[in-house]
Amino acid sequence: MSLNIEFREFDGDFYARAQEYLAKSNYRSCESCYADQIGWGKVYHTSYAEIGGFYVIKYNETEESVAFSAPMGAGDVKSLIGKLKSYCDGRRMEIWSATDECIELLNKGGVKYEATLMRDRFDYIYLAEKLSTLSGKKLHGKRNHLSRFKKMYNYAVEEITPDNIDVARKLNYLWCEKSGACTEKSEENEFCAFRAVADNFEKMSVRGIILYVDGKPIGYTMGSPVHQGSDTFVVHFEKIATEHHGAYVAINNLFVKSLEGKYKYINREDDMGSEGLRKAKLSYYPDILLEKYNVIIK
Repeated sequence: MSLNIEFREFDGDFYARAQEYLAKSNYRSCESCYADQIGWGKVYHTSYAEIGGFYVIKYNETEESVAFSAPMGAGDVKSLIGKLKSYCDGRRMEIWSATDECIELLNKGGVKYEATLMRDRFDYIYLAEKLSTLSGKKLHGKRNHLSRFKKMYNYAVEEITPDNIDVARKLNYLWCEKSGACTEKSEENEFCAFRAVADNFEKMSVRGIILYVDGKPIGYTMGSPVHQGSDTFVVHFEKIATEHHGAYVAINNLFVKSLEGKYKYINREDDMGSEGLRKAKLSYYPDILLEKYNVIIK
């Protein structure tokens, strides 16, 4: 007989409570960041439940299996897994995007499982100081692109606030049109995820900037800390809606500088298996390539 667990839709009102759970786990993965959870939750209709000192996301449920997130919080993990298995009622139980910290948690609880590395889900994490200074021989090309951008264009940066967030919304729409996002499923989903985060902007610790050239907005970027007190900041969205040389290098660099050294690491999320994204993210030489696993509970 399956156990009835109440799963709820994500909204901005759960943000503060989620921070208490997340601080106890201290993960660095993008999936552990509440802004990511609420953004992609609206896209994929995921939901969460609070169980025994943890909260857990239900990612997917079919007749054959149920997929959950890594447990976030602290408590008796063996009891938690037992309850989730009961909910599955004989179906295969999986944990998606589990990091080494999650694996360690399962091991401490004596949970039996099989784990398979999922390369497409690895997060690219960089020292914030490196992205801010672009120092070193390996990033010589990035420095050149940034220098050329600054020389070619009359640019300015404006922090995103409730008063100007509609500018970012318009840029998001323009990027969607420019990239053909309405015909590319992954990009279309990202377009919708941005709207969900923007709709809850004032309820979460989200920061961002708008990049202008000659007084006209050309791009935006937005992110948030994994949790309040975390040393890791996650960049959720970064879009340039026009053709300006070096604009992506510039907005990346200028955004990290705007964080004023408050974070040790910048997590630029995974590459979703895109060869282009993988090449771009590797070109910045990540300091941590955060491994993630697909876990099947025995």
